[in-house]
Amino acid sequence: MSRCMFLGCGPVPTSWDELMQRAATLREAARALNSKLTYATGWRSFLRYCARFGRPPSLPLSDDMVAGYITLLATEGKTISTIKTYLCAVRAVQLDAGYAFVPWQERHLVYMTLQGARRLLGDSHKRMAAITIDMLTQMAPEVQRMRQDPKLRVWIGAVWAAMLVGFFGMLRKDNLTKGKPDPFHPFRGLRRGDVDISRQRIWLRLRVAKTAQFGEEPHVS
Repeated sequence: MSRCMFLGCGPVPTSWDELMQRAATLREAARALNSKLTYATGWRSFLRYCARFGRPPSLPLSDDMVAGYITLLATEGKTISTIKTYLCAVRAVQLDAGYAFVPWQERHLVYMTLQGARRLLGDSHKRMAAITIDMLTQMAPEVQRMRQDPKLRVWIGAVWAAMLVGFFGMLRKDNLTKGKPDPFHPFRGLRRGDVDISRQRIWLRLRVAKTAQFGEEPHVS
C-alpha cells in the first residue's frame, strides 16, 4: 500500500474491513526489513525443531518447548547472540498471534537453560575490522587505474564515491547499498539531493537510519 495513503492524499476508508486492512498495513510497517527477515529465519528454525522432534508448534509455547529449542541451538553451535535473536522471533510470532507473553527471565526453566548455554558457550561478539585511512590510500591508485577503462569509469567512480561518503560520514552499509529484495524506496534511500556541499563541510540527509527509523531525518556532517 502506498505511503500516500497515510499522508492525507489518499482516499479515506469507508468501511470497517478497509480500515482494518489499513491497520494491518501499519502493523506490517512497524518492523524494519532486516528485523522481518531475521525473525522469519528464526521462526523457520523453530518449525524445523518442532518437526524434527515431532512436537506441534502450538501457541502459547510451553517452557519445555522453548528450553528444548535453546538446547538444540546450543548443541548445533549457534552463538548466544543468534539464540537470543531466534528467541525474539519466537516471541514476536506469539505476540502477533494475540497471545500474552511472559518475559524469558521470569520463566525459570527457560531462563536457567539460557544462562547455562551462555556460561558454557560464552557471550563474546566477533566484530568486523574497520576500514582505515591507510586502506583507502592504498586503494586510491588502483581506483584511478581502473577508471582509465571507459567501460568502468562511471561505475568505479560511483562505487568509490559511495565508499568515501560512507567512510567520512561514518555510515552503516544499509545507508548506501540496496541489498534487499524490495525495490528502492524514494522516501528512505540516500539520493543525490540529500548531499549538500558547502565551503566548509558536507551534510548528508538520512531519512532512515539504524538509530532513526521513523523519519526523524538526522543530519551527519
